Amino acid sequence: MATRKDLLKAQAFTSRRMIASFINRDPDDPTPPLRRVGMATFVSVLLGVILVAGYTLMGLIRPDSNPGWKEGGVVISDTESGALFVYSPEGDLLIPMADVASARLKAAGAEADGRPRTMNVRTDALRGLRQAPVEGIDGAPRQLPAAEDVDAYPLKMCSTAPDLSGERFVTLEFNASPPASDGFAFVAQHSDRSEYIIFGGKKHRLWTDPTNSGLTMVPDLPRIEVGNAWIAAMPEGLPITPLDIQGIGDDHGRYIAGFARGDIGRAEASTDPTQDQWFVQTEEGVVRISYLDMDALVQKYHQGSTNQVRTLGAQDWKGLDRFSLPSRRTPDVPWDQPVGPPQDANVESRSICATWTEDRPDDPVISYGDETPELPANFRVTVGNSFDLIAMEPLTGALLRHSGSQSPETAAFLVADGVKYAIPDVVSRRALGYGETALVPVPGGLLSQIPDGLRGGRNLSLDSVQVLRPPSSDEGP
Repeated sequence: MATRKDLLKAQAFTSRRMIASFINRDPDDPTPPLRRVGMATFVSVLLGVILVAGYTLMGLIRPDSNPGWKEGGVVISDTESGALFVYSPEGDLLIPMADVASARLKAAGAEADGRPRTMNVRTDALRGLRQAPVEGIDGAPRQLPAAEDVDAYPLKMCSTAPDLSGERFVTLEFNASPPASDGFAFVAQHSDRSEYIIFGGKKHRLWTDPTNSGLTMVPDLPRIEVGNAWIAAMPEGLPITPLDIQGIGDDHGRYIAGFARGDIGRAEASTDPTQDQWFVQTEEGVVRISYLDMDALVQKYHQGSTNQVRTLGAQDWKGLDRFSLPSRRTPDVPWDQPVGPPQDANVESRSICATWTEDRPDDPVISYGDETPELPANFRVTVGNSFDLIAMEPLTGALLRHSGSQSPETAAFLVADGVKYAIPDVVSRRALGYGETALVPVPGGLLSQIPDGLRGGRNLSLDSVQVLRPPSSDEGP
């Protein structure tokens, strides 16, 4: 009886004879019927590999053999000198470019849909071509960071720990470490004696009684001179000012027994026993306010004494639904009482930082004790409206926009080597290679404190590319 192996051999033999009879018309032909097809495929692939390798080697040995550099949308790089050119078919000449940004903008043209190609060409291939005067953007960066190296987050602004003389410095660091602590609230003191509460990722200017400088809001929070630049760079919130209540003392007992206009009350929150809800009676009745609004009213109408704040119980709310009362809270101010740092944090002697992240682009995390960039010896505070130190890795960058502008056509700002370069439109961003790079929103106060890399209204756009030196009479091929 035939074994399984014998049956498999018989099946293979029968299949081979059948295929040979159909293809070669000879079932006894010993040559495999598909051998010619396989051989032809192998030879074709081998020839293709040889041709590709040959052209690659030729391109390395003689890069000028590729005539593509005379096409539009190409930045020409001289392999020997590193000089950059853009070929102009009008007059068959080369336009020397002073910087890579200008070269890309010039090669891409006014309707750029992407970054132009860069081709390496030997000097021998360029010899004999007439050259135009050098063009460029005066002050443009010598190098541009690659698109994959353009990222701001985490973006950290710090007021450094005081030095031996008590001086703090304001630093801005790109691609920084995460916040070193949980968020907290504090009062930032400006050199003009104004105060700002830093709370919920924003700054709110605190109200002060012009007739009594001894009264201060939120006296339980630490007060720190973080630096004017630090305050200016924070997202702007509305100032905390007391409600203007007309007829103080009127309507006594009209809504709540023993309550009149200007009286303030507290009640335990139904959802969070650690926080209270705050109310005040106005000419429109009893309204709900935030903790900070309450504090401002205490300063204005009660000489800063919280003893005048009444605790309201269930019996006081008869006939009133406190959960449906109108709100007179200052917009964008949190309801709750701001929570300061732990008692043992000693924040007055530590760094204070605000960190923007991809998850929190609009309301930075406030932290303390973060590591800050190393300052040079004998470092001095920067004079003028700018950060004392901007730290970022070489050949990296960030693409920023003003947080108040939501238009996709808005201007962008490339930050590299600690200075910013304006890019006015999307077309210019595409030409520079940043068409797909996300813009990071930052407050205007932060953006304005990064020094400008260009002067005289210039920016990284084709309109700013100009002749940098006039043509000389002896210039020729």
